[in-house]
Amino acid sequence: MRLAARRACLHRKPYTLAVDEFEHIGILASEEEINAHMHCAKSFINESKVPWTAFGTYEMTDFLEINDQLSQRDKIIHFPRYRLEADEDVAEFKRVLEQLLRRMPLQRTPQLNNKLFELCYVGSIGKIGTLINWLINAYDLCLSEEAKTLSCTHLEETIKPEFELEKMLVEAENGETKLMRSEDKRKAFRIRLGFEKGTGVPPTQSNSSTLPPTSEPSATPASDPKKKTGSNRRKSRVGKRLPKRDSVGEKPA
Repeated sequence: MRLAARRACLHRKPYTLAVDEFEHIGILASEEEINAHMHCAKSFINESKVPWTAFGTYEMTDFLEINDQLSQRDKIIHFPRYRLEADEDVAEFKRVLEQLLRRMPLQRTPQLNNKLFELCYVGSIGKIGTLINWLINAYDLCLSEEAKTLSCTHLEETIKPEFELEKMLVEAENGETKLMRSEDKRKAFRIRLGFEKGTGVPPTQSNSSTLPPTSEPSATPASDPKKKTGSNRRKSRVGKRLPKRDSVGEKPA
């Protein structure tokens, strides 16, 4: 099957090989098995000369952390959810929602208002794919009741439970945080590389004199009566010679 697929790609020469739900290759697979899958995909791409376009959730980013060679050859195209903080995201979400409501074959098209928008955004956490599946379930309920239009009641009865929405939001936030670019991340990375110095470095012995004095007395060798006798020289270990300069060359006869 691998040979047949490789020959088909060589003869047909497609622009790309699209693989949907790519994250499923990691189901019930250990880290070694996922790494083997990634090497297999890289080998197939090299033999067929056809790049892959993998579609999936944020779980695919875990594969890149396992295989460094694949992460050097990839190009991530991030499709984030619509966020309330961005005005253009809110306007686009409303536009898509209004188009979906108009395409429902009902006697009366639902009117988009603030209450309907807020309900649809909360139930989909700003994800269009989740919104479409939810609207289909609400539309089926509307048809079963022979209602003339889709109402907020239909949406509230078919909305996902709070624990599912909470899990979806946590996964989305974790994925967005991993892929989001920020100056703080870049600065922390430059500090690790050694280009910049970080703040909050503990003081060294050179600047220890600037520390505020403490009320507790310090235990110095002079204050210890047991160490007053004898010299302050450090005693060498038994069997270890003292450091000295050795003569070089041949000794004269």
